[in-house]
Amino acid sequence: MRTEFKLTILMFSLLGCPNSVDKNPQNKTDLIKVSVDKNANLFMMAPNINSVSIGVYRNGEIHTGHYGELDK
Repeated sequence: MRTEFKLTILMFSLLGCPNSVDKNPQNKTDLIKVSVDKNANLFMMAPNINSVSIGVYRNGEIHTGHYGELDK
């Protein structure tokens, strides 16, 4: 009986712990930056593109990236 009680307490303790990967806004910001970087690099491969600026507005936050140069 005592072991079952300890296991029950342990189970509820673990279930109550927040998931730091889902709750951490820094990770989501990093994922946005990686995605913007990847898409900007693909866009910059076009021969007629000198520069590109990409902005993302998500959950009240603005993420921007500027790539390339104005003059070749």
